[in-house]
Amino acid sequence: MTRAVPGVASFGPTVRSSLTLFLAALLPLTACTFDPRRPAAAGDHDGAVRDAADLGVGADAGRPRADAGFDGGDRDAGAPLDGGVPDGGERDGGAVTDAGERDGGTPDSGVRDGGERDGGTPDSGLRDGGAAPPLVQTGVVLRYFLDEAASGTAAAVIDSGRAPGLDLQRFGSSNGPFHVTRVVGRGLTWNQAASSGAFAATASSKIFSDLDGTRRLTIEVVVDPADATVFGSRILHIGDGGQTDLGLIMTDQNVYLGINGFTHINWPLNVRARAGPTVLTVVYDSERSSINDRLDLYVDGMPGPISMYGPDEEQTFDIDSNATVIIGNSGRNDRSLAGDILYVAVYDRPLSATEVANNAAALLVDHDTR
Repeated sequence: MTRAVPGVASFGPTVRSSLTLFLAALLPLTACTFDPRRPAAAGDHDGAVRDAADLGVGADAGRPRADAGFDGGDRDAGAPLDGGVPDGGERDGGAVTDAGERDGGTPDSGVRDGGERDGGTPDSGLRDGGAAPPLVQTGVVLRYFLDEAASGTAAAVIDSGRAPGLDLQRFGSSNGPFHVTRVVGRGLTWNQAASSGAFAATASSKIFSDLDGTRRLTIEVVVDPADATVFGSRILHIGDGGQTDLGLIMTDQNVYLGINGFTHINWPLNVRARAGPTVLTVVYDSERSSINDRLDLYVDGMPGPISMYGPDEEQTFDIDSNATVIIGNSGRNDRSLAGDILYVAVYDRPLSATEVANNAAALLVDHDTR
C-alpha cells in the first residue's frame, strides 16, 4: 500500500531538474554499456560496447539520447531519491482483491512446458525430497529460475515464462555474475557492488505486447544482497541504457520501483540486514481509484513498509523501443549488487494477496525450476 501525500503522486519536473544539476556535477558522463546483439569478443570480458556513446540497442545505437539528464543522458542513474520517513501508519486495505484479473483465473496455456523447463527432476534442495511447491502460472510474462549451473558460469539463463521465451546471455566480468549453489537452491552471485556483469538480451515482442503501456503488473524476485551501490543496484532492468522504464532497484536503505526512467517510488527497507534470501513482490495497479491501493510491496509474502508516494491514476509503463532486459545491472554496466539474485519473474497482472503469500512460501522452500 502507498501512503498518499497531498498533491504528490510522483516526483515532479522541478525535483528532477534540481537533482539533475546536482548529480551531474558528481557523476561521470560516460560508462560502458551492454550490447546484447553480440557476445563479448575474446579479451572483452565484460561485454562492454566499444563505442561509449552507443546505448547498445536497435536503430538508435551509437546516437546520443535527446533527453540528456542524469549521468549524461541516463535519466535515472543518479542517486535514488529518498521518499522520506514513513509516518508509521498502518495498512488499511486488508486482502488485495483479484476480481480485476484479465483472464478470470484461467491458467495461461502460453507458459512454456507448463511452467517446467523440461530438464527432468528439479534440483530442489528440499530436505524431505518432495516435489517443489507450485507457483502461480497465470499471467507469467518472464520467469527466470537462474539455476542453469551448480557453479561457475552458464552461457545463458532460460526464460520459463510465456512463449516465446526470452533467454538472456551472459555478459560477465571478474566480479560476476557466477552461478552458485546455496544450502537450498541455485542462483547468480556478484562479488562486488557497482561493478559490471549481467545477463541481458534485447527486448522481444512479448515485452512490448504484454508490458508496454500496461497499468497492471507484478514483479517477484528472490534476493540475498550483501551490499548495494548508493546509485541503485538493479535487480531487474528493462529499458534503454541506464534508463529503467520498468525495474526493481535497491540501495542499502531502500527498495525502488523504476517507472519510465524518472519515477522511482521507494520503500524504506534494508534487505541486506535480513537473514538469508528474501522474497520481494511489487504489485502495481494504477487502474484503482485510490492512490493508497495502487502499489504494494510484500516481503516474504507479508505486507511490507509503506511508500510515501504512489503512481498517478492510470499511469502506464512506457518501454523504450530499443529496450534491453537485464538481470543484475543496468545498461550502464556499473549498477550490480554484491550478493545473490536467485529468481526473477514478471506478471502482466496484479497478483492477489493470497497468490503473493502462496508464491512466497513456495519460493522460500525452493526457488529453482518447477
